[in-house]
Amino acid sequence: MSHALKLTTVISLLQPPPEVFSLFDDLMFLCEGRMLYHGPLEGAVPHFTASGFICPVRKDVASFLLEITTPTGDWSPLHLTETDTMT
Repeated sequence: MSHALKLTTVISLLQPPPEVFSLFDDLMFLCEGRMLYHGPLEGAVPHFTASGFICPVRKDVASFLLEITTPTGDWSPLHLTETDTMT
């Protein structure tokens, strides 16, 4: 619908199923007022992989991104110190 009407649609979903998640063109991840990622769907996993967050083979992408971009997630980047993120 957004493509047909040439509109931008902004929604917030908690734990979208993979079938719904794959329909998105662009993603924006915000956490505690910080933008963690904004860009195309295909670029999200490579973006976080470059930061050291590897998506496990048997985990769907939506669940993986939810876990690493929420303060209560298993791998939250906000819990790392500056020294932890330095290479």
